[in-house]
Amino acid sequence: MEPENRTIMGKGNFRALAELGTALLACGAKLILCGGSGLFVWQMEEEASSSQKIIAKSSWCAPREINDVDILLETSIVADLTKFEAVAQILNQLGYTAIQGTGVEFMHFEKIFANNERTELNFLTGPIVDEKLAAQIKVTRPRVRPKGRVVGLHAFLTREAIGFCEKLKPIKEVASNPIENLYVPSAMTFLVMKMHAFFDQFQKGKNEKASVHAIDVYRIICMFNDDTLAETKDFLNSHRDNDVLRLTTEIAKEYFVSEEQQALAMIRESSLFRLDFDLGTMCTTIAVLFQDCA
Repeated sequence: MEPENRTIMGKGNFRALAELGTALLACGAKLILCGGSGLFVWQMEEEASSSQKIIAKSSWCAPREINDVDILLETSIVADLTKFEAVAQILNQLGYTAIQGTGVEFMHFEKIFANNERTELNFLTGPIVDEKLAAQIKVTRPRVRPKGRVVGLHAFLTREAIGFCEKLKPIKEVASNPIENLYVPSAMTFLVMKMHAFFDQFQKGKNEKASVHAIDVYRIICMFNDDTLAETKDFLNSHRDNDVLRLTTEIAKEYFVSEEQQALAMIRESSLFRLDFDLGTMCTTIAVLFQDCA
């Protein structure tokens, strides 16, 4: 991987992860990163490891620049008014303020650190599959929060975050600094979320954003090993009747299993693309994962 192609996460975001991880631990919540920030810290950890992957690290894509931090709140936290309120209080104590003018209140927060580094936090949660927890949650799409008093925090209901609390991967350090209580979802959850993000932007005609998500799909496949492949395939096959995964299968087969398809063309047009990318292995892997999920 060429050093000049590497992009970095801002120092403010690193500081934010450290303080948030510690603070959330106190109220029983995990700091689960998804989106570009989650992929960034996951890739940093995998690059430093000696584990064998299905795509050689020399063919990996450089991490892309991170402008914000996407945080998945566990459904059990969103359903618990006391714990949810504790998270909101932590944000206030750490100096975060809700970003105004987004059209969706209390899901986006920002903080300006002393060195003028800005960090933006976006809060999400996954599908609510537990009926007991669902009865405790107020849904005003796309927002969710616990029933009861309003506490100044909402989470974006993300149906594509299938199984996001299953097989969480702990991240032990960020930028060579030890960190506690930081996790990323499984490769399976990441793959489904990123394929849907690609499809959503592509359907809207936002090809530049769609290209970013297509590149991220390649980055995810790069971090697969044989165990990850088997685990992801088992999950997809066991949930083949899920509506979200049905659409994921359609997206995969329509856009990601041949080098002539649109997602691959967008990857090749990206500024992050290099000729040594192993797109063939990516296509083959995705085809294997989804071949039994029709």
